[in-house]
Amino acid sequence: MVIAIIAMLIGLLLPTLGRAREAGRAVACLSNQKQIGAAAMLYAGQYKDLVPREGVAPLGNGEVDRPPWASVLRPFVDTRYSTGFDADDRFAGARYYRCPSRYMDGHAIQYVVNGVPFVGPGRFDVRGRMNDRFRRGLTKLTLIPRPGEIVYLTDFAEDRDGSYARTWYTGTRDIDIAQWYDLWDERHIAGPASEIRVFPTRHGRGTHAVFFDGHAGLIAAEAISALARWDDGLYHRSAR
Repeated sequence: MVIAIIAMLIGLLLPTLGRAREAGRAVACLSNQKQIGAAAMLYAGQYKDLVPREGVAPLGNGEVDRPPWASVLRPFVDTRYSTGFDADDRFAGARYYRCPSRYMDGHAIQYVVNGVPFVGPGRFDVRGRMNDRFRRGLTKLTLIPRPGEIVYLTDFAEDRDGSYARTWYTGTRDIDIAQWYDLWDERHIAGPASEIRVFPTRHGRGTHAVFFDGHAGLIAAEAISALARWDDGLYHRSAR
């Protein structure tokens, strides 16, 4: 009888403990994103109000005109590094770039940034699919009309079959890896399962996101999947 009661109590407690653990993981994820948001604001303060978005590895001459966010924001989060281009650890030590709620699938960076181009309200610029010069790179914050409403960064979808990780981690430099963690196609936001790169329900009925004013918070699944929340309003202007 006593054993049966103990078993029943354990059965009642386990779901509660599971929810408590997940709540703790969600708090840690939000803390990470708040650090990234603060880092983006510090970066903008140092680099003429610019924030990094869609990025690429250096050009043939070594110039980096569209730096990947995970590389250049790292020194503003982690004082051990003076520059994000030479940490040389493939982001293994960057725990602040990882969501504790995420299924471990080989990704050292577990957030993705908004590099999606638009040509009008709600109208995705299809040229960005084939030509990366049409994607959103370094952008002046002062040009964004509603920075507190537009998503800058959010949780990366799980890569359960490892197809992204096998491709993205073939590079040897940190910047070669960092260049992949961005969104530049509407299908990355609300497309088929094979292409979507956001996780709308990472934390219950929503997910965490950083916005262009630097704040971070929970956003509902239907909101993070709406193109309007990614539209920066820069239809005929570019900071590149």
